[in-house]
Amino acid sequence: MKEQTAESFEAQLKQLPECVSREMVDEVASNLVCSGARTHRRKLVRALITPPRHRPEALPHYARLAATLALCFKHVDSELAALLKVRVRARARVRARARV
Repeated sequence: MKEQTAESFEAQLKQLPECVSREMVDEVASNLVCSGARTHRRKLVRALITPPRHRPEALPHYARLAATLALCFKHVDSELAALLKVRVRARARVRARARV
């Protein structure tokens, strides 16, 4: 049973970069909630924080997915915010060093 949910979860994460509409994002969100993504929360947050670089139009879809999942999984929003803070601060430090 655990192998099936892990495989289902991985399949949903692989589908994420191809989401091009709200309906597809909502479908992925409902499938993640039903597949028990709570046990894979770190992988889920890492997938949400790393959208494809070559597709900036996917950012609103990732944000929608994060907001939808935050309603069901309370840890998603806090962990995502913490990781974003760390990444922004790291980039600011790199830019500050480059200016000196």
